[in-house]
Amino acid sequence: MMTIPTLTSRIDHIRQLLTSAIDIKLQRDHKHGHTQALTDLQDAYDLAREEPLLPTPWPEITSYRLAHLRMRKASNKEELKDIEKLFAEISAKNRLTLGILPNIYQLAIRMRLGEDCAELFAETVCLLDQPNPFLNTPKKLEHTPVLNNQIVNYLELLAYVGGFDYCNLEGRYSYDDPFKDLGLGGGFIVKSNFVELPDIQMPLSLALAQAFELAGDDGLVLSWVTSNLTDFHCYQHSKQTPEPKALNRAWSLLLREMIAEGKLYKRELQPDDTRKHLERMNTFLAKKLNVDKKTIFDDAGIEKKLSSELKVFGVFFKERKKSVTTLSQQN
Repeated sequence: MMTIPTLTSRIDHIRQLLTSAIDIKLQRDHKHGHTQALTDLQDAYDLAREEPLLPTPWPEITSYRLAHLRMRKASNKEELKDIEKLFAEISAKNRLTLGILPNIYQLAIRMRLGEDCAELFAETVCLLDQPNPFLNTPKKLEHTPVLNNQIVNYLELLAYVGGFDYCNLEGRYSYDDPFKDLGLGGGFIVKSNFVELPDIQMPLSLALAQAFELAGDDGLVLSWVTSNLTDFHCYQHSKQTPEPKALNRAWSLLLREMIAEGKLYKRELQPDDTRKHLERMNTFLAKKLNVDKKTIFDDAGIEKKLSSELKVFGVFFKERKKSVTTLSQQN
């Protein structure tokens, strides 16, 4: 398994800093709480950008949280422009990792600066229609009367204040808060034979975005997103938008366990049916990864693992805990 130096410990540390910042901001001592939270978020931001750069969603989230807090006390043009740069960093990869929220805050900043925002407003509305391969929730419900949800309501308010054209927002709908389930609640986790990752639960869109980024052009991403664990989606990353292909295989549970646990014990693979499933898994992976079947597995003593030379990522749902702490837009 490939090891990115201190990747897991860095992500855990960032999670602690983000959670700490939320807790501190909720304390009654707002002056001290703001100062300490700002320190924590700046540390998280810097930690996410050390080499090697952490994968999605950590650079984007730390930019957003730091900018979000700094806006509260921004008092001059220089501060506002610096904060706008933080929001701009989030969309630097041309990916809607955090939806249109960064654009909404950029609009608010530019309005405070007295700049012409009509073009940015129109671009942001258009982003509501940008396809998202990770979610099935419709952004615009055709022929169905629907009230705008909260994120679209933010745009609606800016349209009123800025005098922008509202007609294109009529009946619009966006995805849920992208921070939902990010933290210690229920959500999806990413596992891989290629790199060790912590069990941090996040929305499916962010989990898949992280897996795609780490898999690169030569990796494979598999996701189990339903209660039926024999159903999974296979994504082959490319420069184009990855397309899911639903597969149903009896051996998918073996593959899921191998990725989630990092190994299978050979004593579990003795039954004839199990060996047949393992052979089918081998054929499937070799074809998808375009490698020789002999290179798929590493045998070590009593264990069978996926070869550390391959890049296979799995996205799994993890049950929600009773006590939930999120890294959402807490005030």
